[in-house]
Amino acid sequence: MAAHITAASPGGPRYDPSLSPDQRAQPENGVWLCQTCAKLVDNDQQRFPRELLRRWKVDAEYAASNRVGKSSAQGRRDLAASSAACSRFIAAFAEALGALSSGTDNPFSVLASNRKTHDAAIVEFRYQLRPELHGDFDDAVNAFRATRGKAQPSAIGFYELQITGASSGSTSDEVVRTIEHLLQFTRG
Repeated sequence: MAAHITAASPGGPRYDPSLSPDQRAQPENGVWLCQTCAKLVDNDQQRFPRELLRRWKVDAEYAASNRVGKSSAQGRRDLAASSAACSRFIAAFAEALGALSSGTDNPFSVLASNRKTHDAAIVEFRYQLRPELHGDFDDAVNAFRATRGKAQPSAIGFYELQITGASSGSTSDEVVRTIEHLLQFTRG
């Protein structure tokens, strides 16, 4: 079923008041989901932010375009392998991205609890990535890991800020930017 990425009317899931009524009705603001997934997505906006839905849309369109000209069997095998890796990569970061974007969690706790999941998803996704993108992807991974390494527990950052007036740790915004940079590679 067709679903809105940002709601068509105020009060709906992920409503964006900066969009005009015409923009809300455009195909760019839509994604195809089954009825069950559409309900899940609309009922948990924190877990499924609009950025994630847009990435799903781009991933699906990219995967579909790669199937053109291939036999059904080969296209399904390629699509299944790359889509599964891409989906796991996006899912690994979606929860952290949602928590950090909302500003309710500190970067250290979000990243520490998902460290192994993030690293496994990075390795698996890189294997599926086109070789010409490996260098840029590796740079983005290194930037993410450096930012992750600077994220501090909230108590340490709080006392450092109180004593020195500054914090040397990564902010949630910095971590979000590095994750968003990583996720750009899911667009093909």
